Amino acid sequence: MFDINNLRVDPEKANEGTWVNYRGGSRLKIAKLNNKDYQDFRARKALEFSAVLQKADEEADEKAEEITVEGLARHVLKDWEGFGSGDEEIKYSVEKAIELLSDPQLADFREDVVNLAANQSHFRPEAAAKAVKKAAAS
Repeated sequence: MFDINNLRVDPEKANEGTWVNYRGGSRLKIAKLNNKDYQDFRARKALEFSAVLQKADEEADEKAEEITVEGLARHVLKDWEGFGSGDEEIKYSVEKAIELLSDPQLADFREDVVNLAANQSHFRPEAAAKAVKKAAAS
């Protein structure tokens, strides 16, 4: 029998983010993809730039990309630890997140952020997460 409790999400984790292990010992603080703040941001931007977005041309595509990246940086990728470039540490900021998420050479990073934020298991309440793990083990 399917237990509906396995779909429970901790609203604080979903909106404020939760730490997830990433590559090379680094960690990302990720909020749930399509959390309320992200949805509200995208809706505001869609209204603000509706004339541009309705053109369905290259300018519209660029604006949609810009909105997506800014939304991810402000409302999904909340922080990171253990990031560097060569020997230099990269401190988290929204501006730096926008830079990295919009870099075509770092498309895999952006894809990873989206995939981690879409993984509902990261946002389970502690009791539900333990129950799911226990059920999977038996």
